[in-house]
Amino acid sequence: MTLITKNIDRNLIDSIKPERSDKAHKNNYGHVLIIAGSQNMTGACLMASSAALRSGAGLVRVFAPTSVLNVIRINLPCAMTFPMDYDLKDKASEARLMGDLESLCSWADSVLIGPGIDSADKIWDIVIPFFLRNSSNVILDASSFDVCNHDIRKYSMLISERKESKLNPVIMTPHQGEMKRIYNAMVKARLIDGTESYEALGALGQIVKKLDAIIVLKDYKTVISTSQDEWYSINRANSGMAKGGSGDVLSGLMTGMNAQFDNKLDSVIASVYFHSEAGLIASEKFGKRFMLPTDVIDSLSEAYKNMDW
Repeated sequence: MTLITKNIDRNLIDSIKPERSDKAHKNNYGHVLIIAGSQNMTGACLMASSAALRSGAGLVRVFAPTSVLNVIRINLPCAMTFPMDYDLKDKASEARLMGDLESLCSWADSVLIGPGIDSADKIWDIVIPFFLRNSSNVILDASSFDVCNHDIRKYSMLISERKESKLNPVIMTPHQGEMKRIYNAMVKARLIDGTESYEALGALGQIVKKLDAIIVLKDYKTVISTSQDEWYSINRANSGMAKGGSGDVLSGLMTGMNAQFDNKLDSVIASVYFHSEAGLIASEKFGKRFMLPTDVIDSLSEAYKNMDW
C-alpha cells in the first residue's frame, strides 16, 4: 500500500512548539498518570515514568503493584506513587478500588496503561474500561493490547464510543507484532475485513477508522494515522532502538507531552520526533550496539535544546 504522508521534520516540530512560561507552576504543565509494571516487568514502568518526567510535565504519579513502586521510589524520587493492592474477591476491597479509580481519573490530565502489566490479572477488566469511559486522554501500549484482544468487541466499542462522551480519541502505540495481533482479533470478530495476505498499512487504515483512534505504528519508519485520514511518518532507522524498553520510553514521553498540549495529535507528533532525535543522539554517543533505552531518556535534554524547546 502506497501512502502520501506528511514528513515529521524540524519545520513541523518548530511550528507546534507549546509555550512555556518561567512564571508558571507545576499545575500548569499537566498531571500524568502512569499505570504500568508487574513483579517481573518493573523496568517497563520505570522507563515509562522516567520519560514522562523528562517530557516537561508538571506532576507524574505511578499507579502500580507495591513490588513495582519500591523500584520507582528508589529510582525516581520526583514521581508520586499510588499502590495497586486490591483483593477482587473482597467486596470492600473492590469498592475501594472503584473509589481510588475515580480519584485518580479526576486528578489526571493524561493516562498511560500497559507497559509491563500482567495481562492475565483480572483487575485490568475493571481498570481499562473505567479509564476508557471516563478519562479525557488515554494512551494504550504494550500488554494493554493483550487485554483488549481477549474481548475485542467490548474494547472496540469502548474505544470508538468515546467521541459520543466528548472524550479525546484513544492513542495506541503498537509495534508491528502487536498491530498484527489486533488485526487478527478484529478480523476474527468480524469487526473489519480480512485479506488473503496481511499488509500493515492497510490494516492500520481499517483499524484506525473502526476505532476512531490515533494509532502510532512503531517500526524503523514510524507511521501515525488518525480516523480523519491524516498520515504522518518519520524515517530514521536506528538499530540501537531495536531493544526492549524503547517503546516504553515512547509511550511515557507521549503521555507526558499529551498533558501539555491542547492539540493531542501535535503531542503525538512531537513525542515521535523527540524519541527519534534522542535515539540518534544516544547512538552517536554510545554506538547502536551499546546504547540502551535509558540512554534515549538521558539524551532528551540535548534533543530539546537542538529545537530550542
